[in-house]
Amino acid sequence: MKEKDKLNKNKAKLSKEKEELSKDKKELSKDKDKLNKEKDNLSDDKKKVSKDKTEINKEEDDLNNLKIELTKKENELNKKTEEWKEEMDELNKKKEQLSKNTKELNKEKEKLNKRKDELKKLKAELSQEKKGLSKEINKENEELNKIKDDLSKKRAELSKTSDELSKEKAELNKEKDEFSKQKRELSKEKDKLNKEKDELNKYKDKLSKEKKELSKENDELNTYKDKLSKEKKELNKKNIELSNKRKELDKEKDELNKRKGNQNKMKAELSRKTEKLNKEKEDLNKKKLELNKEKEELKKVDLSKEKTKLNTEKQELNKKKVDLSKETAGLHKEKQEFSKKKADLNKAKTDLNKKKEELNKETANLSKKTEQLNKEKADLNKVKADQNKMKAELNKMKVDLSKEKAELNEEKQKLSVLRKESENRCKDRNALKTFYDYVMKFKTFPVSEFCPPDMRPKCLVCRAKEPLYKGHCYFIQDDLKSSMTWDLSRKLCHVFGSDLVVIDDLQEQEFINNHTKKYDSDNRGYWIGLHHFRRNWSWVDGRRNFLEFWIKGIPHSSGAALHMPRKKATESWRAEDKMEAYKFICERLEISWPFS
Repeated sequence: MKEKDKLNKNKAKLSKEKEELSKDKKELSKDKDKLNKEKDNLSDDKKKVSKDKTEINKEEDDLNNLKIELTKKENELNKKTEEWKEEMDELNKKKEQLSKNTKELNKEKEKLNKRKDELKKLKAELSQEKKGLSKEINKENEELNKIKDDLSKKRAELSKTSDELSKEKAELNKEKDEFSKQKRELSKEKDKLNKEKDELNKYKDKLSKEKKELSKENDELNTYKDKLSKEKKELNKKNIELSNKRKELDKEKDELNKRKGNQNKMKAELSRKTEKLNKEKEDLNKKKLELNKEKEELKKVDLSKEKTKLNTEKQELNKKKVDLSKETAGLHKEKQEFSKKKADLNKAKTDLNKKKEELNKETANLSKKTEQLNKEKADLNKVKADQNKMKAELNKMKVDLSKEKAELNEEKQKLSVLRKESENRCKDRNALKTFYDYVMKFKTFPVSEFCPPDMRPKCLVCRAKEPLYKGHCYFIQDDLKSSMTWDLSRKLCHVFGSDLVVIDDLQEQEFINNHTKKYDSDNRGYWIGLHHFRRNWSWVDGRRNFLEFWIKGIPHSSGAALHMPRKKATESWRAEDKMEAYKFICERLEISWPFS
């Protein structure tokens, strides 16, 4: 059993060794394949090296051709520099002449600008005068319109008043013969008013004519305004033309910049070629490194024969490479020198061309400026002549306006006189109306009481026995023996053009208290215009009562109010039945006599 185990162990060992050997075999076969691949790679590298040789030979030929071309170009550039120098001298001479011309033109321009400034100042002064005149005209028009409106209103009022007066006259003729004389006077006044109306209509026509004349003058001023606006438009057009010329100059500048760009592109192409050569150099250096790597790899492999061949070829190639690099360096230096010379010559050429173009532009601009200045001179002279004409016209207008102003002031004064007269008539008319209204309150107007024969033509404001207080006449009925109820006493007040007294404040209450007397007994008083109506104490003029002059301790819930004489002013009212008979106090406005 022991021997069997040993044999099995040996078997296992042998199997392991077998596996390891098979692995080694596989690795050796892989290494063989790798070496074959490397052989193939080396053969490919050989081919590449032969190709590089041919390319280097071609580059040598190209460089030689470049050398020849550069020498030719150098000769051509030298000739061109001589020609450009001659052109430079001619251009400098032209420049000197142009500078002289520009100085002369600038002097003329300064003179013209001075003239232009003077004309502008004149224009501004004229425009200010024009504005002032237009403002004055507008103010006067507004004043005339106001006066017209006032006159129209007054006419309307006069027409209304004339209608009212005619009605009032008719009524007065029916009621009283005494007012017939006044009616005749009013008819005369009416005729006068009609005459004044006709005169005002005539004046209105005059004003309308003047308005038309002023509108014509306004139209003329508007035409002058249009002329000025046209001149402004022409100046704007000139400015636009100058801006267009500037744009053309900018375009020419852009073209020059484009040319510069093309030259820069040429420079860039030369620099690209140099970069290509440097890249080729770098590629060769890379190949060298790759070959060195391959060398190191081949050291490991036993390929000594091929190695030696390759090394020899490599050395030869390196030698050629060094020679070529030296030649290329020399050529690069020459190329750089040529490119510098070329750049200098191109710069000189561009500078000369720029100067030439600038001089041509300056000559063209100067010729244009001279033409423009001549035109401006002519235009300014025209403007000056027009302004002088306008000045003369404005002076005439000024004189005419001053005359019109004086006429308008005279008319204004006349109108103010007429206005005062019409106001006085209106006052007289209002006085007549108030007097008429006052008289109509009486059933029979007591002329002898108001106008006693010994006082005439003067008349009284209140009757002889009626005390006056704050524009009101008070009739205190204390002469009559018989007393009256509240309603009857009110009716009797109406007969005298009044009503039962309405007390407004404590002062009036005190005034009544001072003018009333005791009669019969202490319980007798005077009816006043306060009565209980619809659960409230109200006055005969419709106002509610807010005064509390009631005697304390006596109820006041119905009837009408009595004023108790010789009591305290704040405690002098007592409520009483309206059917009871007492004396009374009447109140009315004082009479305002017309033409007093």
